[in-house]
Amino acid sequence: MSSKLWAGSLLLLLGGCAGRPPRDWGSFDILRDPVLPPELRIQGKEISPQDYAELRRLGEQWFRTGAFGNERSITDVMGVFQAVVDFPCDDGSAPGCRQQRPILPFVLAAVDALDGVEGNLFMGNGGPTGTGYTSDLVIHFPRGTTLSGVPVPTELHSGLDIEAGAVLPIGIDLVRVSKEEGLQKPYLPELTGWGFEGAPAGKVRFRLACAACHYSLDVDADGKADMRSTKLDNPTPDSPYLPQHGWGVGNQDIAFGWLFSMSSNPLLGSLVLSGALGQPGSAPSIAYLDWLMATYKSNPKLATQEVVAGMLAQPRGYVDMSPDGIYNPLQLPTLYTRYAWPSNADGSQSNGSDKTHRIWTGTFDFAGLGDLCGERRGSLMMPWEPRSVLSKLSCEDVADRMTRSSPAVIQDPSRQRAMMDDILGFPGAGPGMWKPEEREKLKVYADRYDLPLEDLQKEVVSLALDWFEPPPNTTPLLAASADGVAQGYEVFQEEGCVSCHRGPFGTDNSIHPLSADPRVEFGGPRAPSTAGWRTLGRGDGPAINTEPQQAIYGRPLRRLVAPPYDPATGEATREGGVLQGLMSVQRVGYKTTALRYLWGSAPYLHDGGVGVALRPGVPEGTDLRALLQRAGSEAVIYGMGEILSLGERSLTVGPKTSAALSLQALVLRT
Repeated sequence: MSSKLWAGSLLLLLGGCAGRPPRDWGSFDILRDPVLPPELRIQGKEISPQDYAELRRLGEQWFRTGAFGNERSITDVMGVFQAVVDFPCDDGSAPGCRQQRPILPFVLAAVDALDGVEGNLFMGNGGPTGTGYTSDLVIHFPRGTTLSGVPVPTELHSGLDIEAGAVLPIGIDLVRVSKEEGLQKPYLPELTGWGFEGAPAGKVRFRLACAACHYSLDVDADGKADMRSTKLDNPTPDSPYLPQHGWGVGNQDIAFGWLFSMSSNPLLGSLVLSGALGQPGSAPSIAYLDWLMATYKSNPKLATQEVVAGMLAQPRGYVDMSPDGIYNPLQLPTLYTRYAWPSNADGSQSNGSDKTHRIWTGTFDFAGLGDLCGERRGSLMMPWEPRSVLSKLSCEDVADRMTRSSPAVIQDPSRQRAMMDDILGFPGAGPGMWKPEEREKLKVYADRYDLPLEDLQKEVVSLALDWFEPPPNTTPLLAASADGVAQGYEVFQEEGCVSCHRGPFGTDNSIHPLSADPRVEFGGPRAPSTAGWRTLGRGDGPAINTEPQQAIYGRPLRRLVAPPYDPATGEATREGGVLQGLMSVQRVGYKTTALRYLWGSAPYLHDGGVGVALRPGVPEGTDLRALLQRAGSEAVIYGMGEILSLGERSLTVGPKTSAALSLQALVLRT
């Protein structure tokens, strides 16, 4: 082949692999141009308004109730609400006497107490229009209670939201089991015997849905419920918010570490929700893993106590979902995804049609560790890139550690092998995402629009997430000054924010590099990765100039597994895989976050580090410059470290991070 032909072929190859440009919104004026409605289409196919409404409803129901069939992983493997607490005897026994009790009755008692009527939990609990609701379920324990050896407060503020008349928190559902299965599996919980009239007889399983973390009755994040329900047929009189305004806002005070620690198998999340506290980086996380692997079989109580301590240190409204053993909790995101695809922070997706990747869960391994263990992930690591816990953790070790302390295996050790095979995806394993009757409903639409049923199961949730509307902004500063809004938009433009936060929802849907130094993005310093010498399509916006562990350790997934996507549609432009990853120009960094519901989702910036709150006793104000002139710098708290610390020491939400003050701090020079 001639040199010209070689050169032409290489240019054609590289040009075909270049990334798609950001979406061009033209001269869109966010103050004057109309907001774009949701698209009535799936994978490019138009759907009727009637079908759209029904499919969106199914998607919202899935998102709210957890129709993906994870009740076995949540109950049989994780053992949610099946932990046992230990507390001093209260019957006059000898000093030092301790007794144990399951945590479930404490949770049920807390819900039952919401309407002030004892024992009516399963008989209405105040009814759908009553007073039995909260955005922060407070669970009461005897003084001196411990959980896995860790002290428990007498008033545990869980951040779980309970709707009026509900028995369980939003996002947690009951699944009844047959009498025969209940007899075979005595570890399954039951609700009778705790003094609540009308409790359903027999064993049950719990199902955990996305709504537990992404729905909230507390829309403005002030620690008080703004509504009694998020159900469309149960609006709250005199509330500025409609029920659907609680969808997708993010449960900003949920104590997810406590929720997970109240399970009987917290080791399941040892590399995800816990890690080496106060020691960032791969070396401490690997040392943590080495200790855990050497301890959890010989001394499971000690290993569990260490893991639980890490989980409980996560701030409320934060959760660490990166399975790297590095302790890095991130704020739960809002889920307003319309024209902001894919929705996760690094823009990766594993399925070509999945615009909201990482929303879905699968088998018993809902954290996805089985896909990232040593034998599977090791092939994606470049020799010069830093090792992680997953590069040295075998797949068998992952599955064994996740299941060894599960309720099902403790009751019957012979079940462990089948559960491990499920996690590792061996033949016969797989998720049951939808109930049979719901799957039949979906099949009608899959046939009608000639869509694969598996794709439609994901697409209906995308329809729901794209439909969600953020709540109206009730900030006093906004309501008081129309001129101030226009001036703020001028600052937004002058400061260059619109270079990335474009269009009606404030995003160009593009990945921006971690650093101006390509060695940071590509895994240096000694050598770049395989794609490092190609820079086509890079640098569409300013570098972020940071080294966040989550993005760095997500490089192999983003570069060698996730398919490239079109920022205009969120859908893949070709199949993902190692070969296309090696030959393409996949950017590694952060996808520009959409700015919907910005007023209620402080703190800010890619690392969630920018936040300003008023100190206790300071008169409320929304003008940062005026506050500083009137009361001085001691009037406000800068930075999320102190704000979160004060919040964790408070029984309620602590200092509220102010959106207005925080955003002014970004541009206030003096």
